[in-house]
Amino acid sequence: MIIVDYGQYPFTATVGINKNVTLVGGYASGQPSLYQSQVTAPPNGSPAFNVSGSGVAVSLANFIINGSIATSQNLASTAVQITGGANVAMKTVNINSAKGGPGASGVQPSAGGAGGAGGKASGGTGGAGGTSPCGNTNGGAGGNQSTRATSDCVCSTLCFKCTSESSIYTYNGGTGYPGTTGQWTSGSSNAGGINYLCPSTDRPAPAGNGNNGVAAGCGGAGSASTNLTGSFSSGTWMPAVSGTGSAGGNGAGGGGGGSGGTCHYCNCICGGNGDFYNGTAGGGGGGGGCGASGGSGGVQGGASIGIEIQASKCVVDNSVKITSGAGGIGGTGGAGNSGGTGGSAGAAVPSHDVCNDTGSQGGNGGSGGAGGASGGGAGGNGGPAIGIALVGACTLTGAPVYYLGQSGSVGTGGTGGTQGTGGICGGVKGANGSAGAVVNTQQF
Repeated sequence: MIIVDYGQYPFTATVGINKNVTLVGGYASGQPSLYQSQVTAPPNGSPAFNVSGSGVAVSLANFIINGSIATSQNLASTAVQITGGANVAMKTVNINSAKGGPGASGVQPSAGGAGGAGGKASGGTGGAGGTSPCGNTNGGAGGNQSTRATSDCVCSTLCFKCTSESSIYTYNGGTGYPGTTGQWTSGSSNAGGINYLCPSTDRPAPAGNGNNGVAAGCGGAGSASTNLTGSFSSGTWMPAVSGTGSAGGNGAGGGGGGSGGTCHYCNCICGGNGDFYNGTAGGGGGGGGCGASGGSGGVQGGASIGIEIQASKCVVDNSVKITSGAGGIGGTGGAGNSGGTGGSAGAAVPSHDVCNDTGSQGGNGGSGGAGGASGGGAGGNGGPAIGIALVGACTLTGAPVYYLGQSGSVGTGGTGGTQGTGGICGGVKGANGSAGAVVNTQQF
């Protein structure tokens, strides 16, 4: 038997016991007294005693055992650990558990990627559709310039009448991809062409611009974890993690611009092929913006545990009093972020002096739709307050006196992402965490 004098004993490290021993506190001048010896666990939530070993038998009597506050994130505070098949008997022992550590906050993601700009038409080639890092959001390609297949100025009725005839190749603007909106984006139609005779003033109209892509919807709130006690993994208490907010959607790509209109002109002296002017090429549609990923959930506050029994046995009676502390505060949920802007529209090749230098102008591409803002992560649950944690196959014999602790404060849900340029909504704020369990015993 080892006797311990009445007094206060702050530990700087956990006292490990792996052999049979009886510890009796409260002695004064070598004699037993009505007092108890007080020990305080080492800093940062470490246990005062760790009794471990198959068949190891330990008796503790006449002690006040105070846990220490866990200051590190996600860490439990435990006053006494009994592990590895040990057997511990307690009498006249007061165990006061301390506050668990704070839960880590969730993380805000980066803003959604911007859609790429639609390509500018060049020469006779339509602009390429803009691309985006999130895929399925490409803008439609611009139509190539409209060109002649055949053209003739034909005399009829002994050349008292001249007829202008032609066949042409025309190109509509390409379709923009839908992103996650479900809506494909139409490009504009080509402007066709005209055949005209001296001295007509008819001119082909320019092609319309491609349609703009639809902006995407926004993300919803992360949900608080339904696990109010945390869990054990490889002998270590682990906090629950609340849910991540949902991502914003990806915007649709803009439609491409169609080719401009052609001019086929037969002069006053009928015959030959006449003059022909190509309609200019259209610009590409901008790529759709990407939605932001959701804010991650906050982590549960650390547990406050009086006695932790892992695959071992503990015998107590009503002279043993367990006063639970407070769980740690839950972490704040990560904020959402804004969606990416849609890509700008690509320009058509400009026309000059229509039907004297070029045909009419092709259409510009449409702008890409903006990506959606994301939802905020849920706040972490409050840390649990547990008198005795029973981990695995273990036995608790007898009925100590329990004094309940309290849950740690819950973490606040992260704010939703703000509405970005061209967006139609903001993300939803994450849910707040839930209160941690406050119980006398908990089986894990």
